[in-house]
Amino acid sequence: MVRGKTVISRIENTTSRQVTFSKRRSGLFKKAKELAILCDAQVGVLVFSSTGRLYDYSNSR
Repeated sequence: MVRGKTVISRIENTTSRQVTFSKRRSGLFKKAKELAILCDAQVGVLVFSSTGRLYDYSNSR
């Protein structure tokens, strides 16, 4: 079964947008952690929310 093309656009509903942001942010940080562990790489990720709040991830050796 083939998936259709997904159109990426801004989510208009504020609550849905915040929930999606939280889920995607945690997924991104999980991938960064996996990359650091599997490839023995130094990884740092900075994410700013729409309200200007900073979220960060970095692995320490």
